[in-house]
Order: sequence, then C-alpha cells, then structure tokens
Amino acid sequence: MFVEVAYKYQPLISNSIFGEKTIRYTSAFNVRERTDQAMKNAGNLSATQTAACS
Repeated sequence: MFVEVAYKYQPLISNSIFGEKTIRYTSAFNVRERTDQAMKNAGNLSATQTAACS
C-alpha cells in the first residue's frame, strides 16, 4: 500500500518570514494477510464517486 499526503501550510501569523510551504509525506508498507492482489471496487462506488490519482 502506498500513501502520499500533501498540503499547503498556512501559518497563524504570516508567510513573509519563510514563504509559502508545501508539506508532503509519503509512506509505503505491506498489507498483512492479503491473498488477492487485485484492485477492486468493494464498495460498488460509481465512477463519479471514485477518486482518480493523477
């Protein structure tokens, strides 16, 4: 499983000292006891409800 989180940091006071910052964190790890490696739509979501990673 691979996860990436990114967001624009907005300080409480001002951006003038350090400028605009984007905080990003990525992580990857193995899923335990997973026997089926296929990606599935287990929740039966429609195409408009799913997120496309780009």
